[in-house]
Amino acid sequence: ALTMVKNNQAGTLQQAVADVLGFDHMLAGGHLGDSWGLPNPLVAAMVHYAQVDYQGPYREIVTTVGLSTRLVSATLKNEPCPGQDARQASLGISEENLENVFAQLNGQLATIRDIAKLLI
Repeated sequence: ALTMVKNNQAGTLQQAVADVLGFDHMLAGGHLGDSWGLPNPLVAAMVHYAQVDYQGPYREIVTTVGLSTRLVSATLKNEPCPGQDARQASLGISEENLENVFAQLNGQLATIRDIAKLLI
């Protein structure tokens, strides 16, 4: 998978891993979560967080995790606050509240990175 990305044979590492293994990191996380006996809502969030229109069991937690990962990803990439999507609307989060959370994430990024360095 790493060679595929290096040779521009795959768009992303995630896609290359899915092509090589036949499943993606979300499904792998779900299987791992199941094998560890994690609660069903957490496993559902691990498997479905990228599905903007997810309507299955535990919809609210899956939607919240998906929107959160979108905000964190934009923060880490130093991008502007993402525009509104179906997850934000379905959770009833206003544009103002989303921008406030995004600003807080950006304000805490250095601290979060310092904590991550201690953990790793």
